[in-house]
Amino acid sequence: LDLKEMINPSLTDGLARRGKAFTPVSFTMEGGTAVITGANMGGKSVALRTIALNVVLAQSGFFVCAKGARVPLFDHICLIAEEYQSMQNGLSSFGGEIMQLQNAVEKQKQGYALLIFDELARGTNPDEGAAIVKAVVKYLKAKPAMAILATHYDHVAEDADYHYQVTGLRGVDLDKLSEEIHSAAGQKGIDIISRYMNYGIYQVHGEEECPRDAIHICGLLGLEPELLRLIQEA
Repeated sequence: LDLKEMINPSLTDGLARRGKAFTPVSFTMEGGTAVITGANMGGKSVALRTIALNVVLAQSGFFVCAKGARVPLFDHICLIAEEYQSMQNGLSSFGGEIMQLQNAVEKQKQGYALLIFDELARGTNPDEGAAIVKAVVKYLKAKPAMAILATHYDHVAEDADYHYQVTGLRGVDLDKLSEEIHSAAGQKGIDIISRYMNYGIYQVHGEEECPRDAIHICGLLGLEPELLRLIQEA
C-alpha cells in the first residue's frame, strides 16, 4: 500500500473556504501493522480517513486524490473511527466498539482485509486501553491483513511493523507562538495554533516517544499555571 501526497477533497474544500490549505499525506506499508501516534488536534483521524477514502476510491475503480498510488485489492475494508453506542442493546460506547473490533477480526478470517482503527479502546481506563491496543497490534501483525491504528497510548508502536507520527508542532518556535496568542486582539488561541499545526505524518525509524503537543497546547491556551505545573510533573 503506497499513497503519495494524498488529500481529502471534502476537507480540502472546507479549509479553502476559510483561507487554509490541506496538508497532503503520504503513507506506505508492505503488510503487517502500522501505528500512527500523536496528540489530539494533531491530525491522526484526518490521516486515517484520508487513507481509507483513497483506498476505497481505488478499490471502486475511481481515480484517487493523490499524486501516486499502489493499492492492493482487499476482500474487506473495516474502519472503526468513532464512538459506538447502542441504546437498544444497552451497550456503552466501549461495548459497541468491542463488537466492531470482533467484527473486524472475523472479516480478516474471511479474506485479505484492511483494518483501520481510530483511537481504539479510548472509552476505558488508560492501562486497560493500552493493553487492548498492544494486543490487537501483536495479533494482527501475524495475520494475512493490513492494519492501521491511530493512538495516543505510549509504547504501542514498539510492537508494530511501521510507526508514523503526526508532525504537529514539531519544529515550531513555541515562545513565538505563545507571544502571538497573547498579543492577538479578539482572535481565539486555538485558531492561531491551528495555523502553526502541521497535519502531515512522517515515518519514525527506531524508538521515539509520542509527541507532547497536548501539554504544549495546555500552556499555549493559558491553562491555570498551578494545574499546568502538576500536569508537567505527573
